Amino acid sequence: MDKYLHKNREPQPKPTPWFGALFLVIFAGGACSLLTPHPYDFLSECIAAVFPPEPYVAPQLPQVAEPVAADPEPEPEPEPLTPEELAAQTLEEPQPWCPESRLRMSSFRLPNFPPALLETVGAQYEPHINRMLVESGALRETNFAAGTIASYDRTLTEAYRVNVEVNALLPSAAKGAELKAANAELSQVLPGFDALMESAAVSPWYHSLYLHKQNLVRKAAAMVEKMPDKNSFYDTDTILELSAAQGRRVLWLQAGMKQAAPLPAATEEQGATFDSERDSYIVLPSVLSERREGENEKEGTAWRPAVGDCVAVVVGKRVFPAVVGGYEACFETGMASQRLCQTVRSDASASTPAVAELGVSYIVFPGTAEGASIDYTRLNARVRELLGQIGGLGHDVEFVEMQSLVPPQEPAAEM
Repeated sequence: MDKYLHKNREPQPKPTPWFGALFLVIFAGGACSLLTPHPYDFLSECIAAVFPPEPYVAPQLPQVAEPVAADPEPEPEPEPLTPEELAAQTLEEPQPWCPESRLRMSSFRLPNFPPALLETVGAQYEPHINRMLVESGALRETNFAAGTIASYDRTLTEAYRVNVEVNALLPSAAKGAELKAANAELSQVLPGFDALMESAAVSPWYHSLYLHKQNLVRKAAAMVEKMPDKNSFYDTDTILELSAAQGRRVLWLQAGMKQAAPLPAATEEQGATFDSERDSYIVLPSVLSERREGENEKEGTAWRPAVGDCVAVVVGKRVFPAVVGGYEACFETGMASQRLCQTVRSDASASTPAVAELGVSYIVFPGTAEGASIDYTRLNARVRELLGQIGGLGHDVEFVEMQSLVPPQEPAAEM
């Protein structure tokens, strides 16, 4: 009995814990999957390796015999359309919808863009920037304020900065007695000056001229380029439109006088044969050739000067006859030929203006052009006649007659 009891007490082998091992493998794989870029895909692969899916077997569908289609009967050809049916079909053809062709944007004016400096300023701009700052007095204003420690202040953008501004006054057009500030002799040169100024109106071209000047300054400031200096910006005292008692239209420009560049190509296309060294002419800013905003073309053309129109140039108590030689691409007033400048001032040149101040009155008579070349005998008489239509000249005024510098051609000898 003891023998059998002892045998029953011997330890029995335990079964393999395969379920627990499998659970540990899956748990370890899930923990490791958290360290991978795609934990869900990794865990799915581990589960598929342990429990492979059964292969998919597509079900067998019964074979059904397809019916044999009979040959279709040929459709009858359509009868040709008559001309009336073709025309009706063309009219009924739908047109594509193009809503963008009907949209119209209302006009609007863009705001003035603010001046901006380039991110990288080249060495070629430094002399101009320094000169501009010195002339404008910007370098005279240097302000210092209490800060903190240098290691902190150097991190602040506003701690150390330079402000560059362009400040300019926009002038208003001179009228009437204001013109005498530049030439006090005007009432003596033109006895009908006061009566003539009663009909004076500021020309729209004056406002357009200074609008162009503002744009030039903005562009130069934005590109850190050389901008117009003070004398070039304030070179036009006025542009007036006047009507004399006899109905004669007059365009009055008040400016200085300096030598103009060679005539532009537009003048040559009009057939003008003016020479800067031999002829007496002025060059107008190109803004006077633009169409006037808000007015019809006929009214604007009546005031617009044409090449060859007669001009009376008043300097002090002297009057010089001239013609309109053409238009300059820039926006400067007071440009004249070399001959006219040196007649007013003998030592005038491209670098020395004939009249530095705004004391020159250019009295332009639109619609008086008579030819592409200048007949000075006719020009002297014609300018005197036109001045008589606006009140004439004073008794002690010098009218400087211009003579042709081209020697007359001798007639060819007969053979």
